Parts: sequence; structure tokens; C-alpha cells
Amino acid sequence: MIPASLSLEQAPPLAAPMRFFLTAPLYLVAAGALLVYAGPAVLATRWAPVTMALTHLVTLGFIAQVMFGAILQVLPVVAGAPVARARAVATLAHIGLNLGTLALVAGFLLNAARLLQFAAAALAVGVGTMVIAGTLALARARGAASATITGLRLAFGALAVTLVLGALLVFALLGAPHLELVPLLAAHVAWGFLGWILGLVVAVAYQVVPMFQVTPAYPAQLGRLLLPALFTTLALRSLASGWGLSPAAGVLLDNLLALAAISFAVTTLWLQQHRRRRIADVTVQFWKLAMLCLIGVALLGAASTWLAPLDSDPRLPLVLGTLALFGFAVAVVSGMLYKIVPFLIWFHAQARARGHVTLRGTQDIVTPAAARWHLRLHLMSFALLAGALFWPVGLSRPAGLLWMATGAWLARTLYGAARSLPPMTATTPQR
Repeated sequence: MIPASLSLEQAPPLAAPMRFFLTAPLYLVAAGALLVYAGPAVLATRWAPVTMALTHLVTLGFIAQVMFGAILQVLPVVAGAPVARARAVATLAHIGLNLGTLALVAGFLLNAARLLQFAAAALAVGVGTMVIAGTLALARARGAASATITGLRLAFGALAVTLVLGALLVFALLGAPHLELVPLLAAHVAWGFLGWILGLVVAVAYQVVPMFQVTPAYPAQLGRLLLPALFTTLALRSLASGWGLSPAAGVLLDNLLALAAISFAVTTLWLQQHRRRRIADVTVQFWKLAMLCLIGVALLGAASTWLAPLDSDPRLPLVLGTLALFGFAVAVVSGMLYKIVPFLIWFHAQARARGHVTLRGTQDIVTPAAARWHLRLHLMSFALLAGALFWPVGLSRPAGLLWMATGAWLARTLYGAARSLPPMTATTPQR
């Protein structure tokens, strides 16, 4: 089902988003390999260099990678806002993101100041390129009042804030004066997860959940209010930390953030229960897992503001991070890939074939069986990783092996889909 409002003729060259999609699974493999190598040390404390390295393999290497590729496609197709010089933007962003991610991970593992400095510069180029290109594209977007376009603009703002806070964290780690590590880290995590990852997922969900999962539309009032309320609360929370407001104000704002996340998750689950087409769909299962984990993150985070023993438990950040990244973000991103990639390849195959080749359907490009196997691997990997938080010696390395298998399976599936594209012909227009 393709809504008539989609501007398919404005889609970027296939190579622009696909380079991100094909690179991303390799970072899941790398994250699993690091977990196998380091074992329980990864799950000892969030401050361990190996833990920070693993976190950024997932957040920058996998999640941001897929999100950048999706943005290049979503902006022109859904928002009517094509990215100018999409191929050049994709190349620069892809190089900067990957060089910066690899240097950052190596800098953490080797305790190398110069690598961390290089990482900050490379990520500023890669992420900054996408922020600037996306912001300029959205300035030309039609339907300026739509919930998706408003959400995308807010998400890009959050990405810029996350990038600046990340750079300040690097300087703090290197011993810069007047930079407090703990408040900076809290703000970096909040803007990165709630502002960038959750904000972008919500904005895109307004379009892709009804379109691909054949659900009713999100309530109009939720679309108008949720993301502006989320970002306003997030900004107030950051300011409250800087102003040193009373703990009660911080608790109130934290609980409002949790309420916003729960509202989106519960609404999405309700819409999925009222799908107009009850055919089994792996994407729906990925999203259901993600929404349940998002509810878990919100409830656990809110509970920690009221229960001092829970808040002081050193395992709490690791539990929240596992639910937020592996349970929510990786699941959502994986589910989106199984809709976006087959559709993109099918669409570009149409343009190349021009009636000379009988085209396969999207379910032939990526089979439901391949997607189901990925879901099974993801569920087993996530369950073992969650268990490893409480029995790290016995489960951390098996969890790493399974995450390696999950990333390898996804890479195999996506590379196979890319190879199914018909070759360029002499009459195929070059874009």
C-alpha cells in the first residue's frame, strides 16, 4: 500500500541510503565480538571503557547508521523534502560516521587521547553533515504543520545537541577544566535516547506504522502534542540540572518524560491490535517487542526516582541501557529494515527494468522466513544479554556469540537483497 501523497519521483539514488544499511549489521557483529572478548567486564559498570566502546558500536555503528540511511529516503518520500546532492551528503556522512565510530571505540579501548580527539572531529563532520543537510531539506518541506515534519525537525535539533554534548564529554574525559563528567553524561544520554532515537522513531512511526503495518492512524491530538511536549520537558530537565533546581522538580520532569514514552508505546500497541490486515508480519513483532521494552524503560526509570535503593543500584544504568538499546532501538531499527530495504530495491528495480524484466514482489526480495529467523535470533540474543546482567560470568560470552550471529544473519539477508537488483541498462536513467 503506497499512499498517493508519497513523492516517489524525488527518491535519492539507491546507493545513498543502501551504503548505510549494508554497513550497519557489521557493527552488531563487532559488538558481539567485543562482548565475547571482554566477557563479564562489559557488564561490570557503565563507566568501564569496554562498556562505552560497546555502547557506541550499537548507538553510532548500528542505530545511527540505519537512521541516517532511512532519513535520506524518508525526507523526500514522506516529507517532500529531498536532500540536495544526496549522493555527496551520503558519502561524506558515511565516511565521517564510520571513521568517527571506529576511532571512538579504539580510543576507549586503548585509552588513546588522540584517537578520541580524531573521533570527535570525524563525527562532527559526519553527523554534522547529516544535521545540516536534513535541516535545510526540512526548511523546504511541504505541510509544515504535519506531525512527522515537526517531529523530524525536533529530532535533528536533538541530534545536534547530542553531538555537542558528546564532544564536551570527550574533552571532559581528557581532563578539560570546568566540565563535570556525570551531568554531561546524563544530558548526553537523555538527548541521545529520548530526543534523537525516540524522537525520530515517533516522527517516522506516524507514517510507517499505519502504512506498512496497516493500522489505523495515530490520534491527531497525540501527533500534535506528544513530541513538542517531550522536547519541552527534556529541555526543561536539562536546564533544571544546570540551575540546580529542587530534587522534586527533577522527579516531576523525569516522570513526565516517562509518561510521554509510555503514551507512545501504549498507543502503538493498541493500533497494532486493530490492524486491518491480520496476516502475520515479522515487523509487527519487532515493534511489539520494542514497545514493551520502551514501557519497561519508562516504568523502571520512573520507579527509580521514587525508590532510593533502586536508584542507587549500580546495575540500574546497565539494565536501562540494555532495554533501551537492544530491546527498543535495535528491535525497531531491525523491523524498519525489513520494510524499507525490500521496498527500495523493488522500487529502483522498477525504474531499471522499464517493463523488460518481470519483477518479483518485495517478499521475494527479503523472504518472510529470513525475517522470522532474524527475529528468533534477536529474541534469544536479547534474553541472554538480559540474563547476563545478573549472571555475567555464565551468560555474557554466549550472548556475544548470539549477537554476532544476529548481525551476520542480517548482513547476509541485506546483501542478498541488494544482489537481487537488476543491472543497469543503457536506457536506464542515471541519477
